[in-house]
Amino acid sequence: MNKMPVGYKAIYQRLSLRTFPHYRESYIAPQGRGKVIIENHHEIHIYPKSYALKNENDLLENLEFALKHEGINLEIIKALFEQIETHLVFTYIQAQPTRIYTRKIWYLYEFLMDKQLPIGNCKKITCLSEKRA
Repeated sequence: MNKMPVGYKAIYQRLSLRTFPHYRESYIAPQGRGKVIIENHHEIHIYPKSYALKNENDLLENLEFALKHEGINLEIIKALFEQIETHLVFTYIQAQPTRIYTRKIWYLYEFLMDKQLPIGNCKKITCLSEKRA
């Protein structure tokens, strides 16, 4: 079966991380229908092509998929943030700052990297026009 890694597996492979791999691997396959394989406490999930990312090479899109479907792995998330440029995270957040998973990425970035992005606090939809004090 021709399958493409997505989520933490894609991040892990693309960045050649030296962290522990996530207990769960996710793949997009043309014939995928939510198939789950569990072996020795390791899960493999196969998703249909309707779950495919807009840009399969976008690490932050893969992170969003991981947060939605695979849970939180702080070790992999921090390793990702350490290897990508801050402006990529800023641009990703700025594009859709009120989406729930965008806001989670924003929070995790600031928490794990111990620095704030130059984005105003979101109270409603008009958050980018505000400045942090």
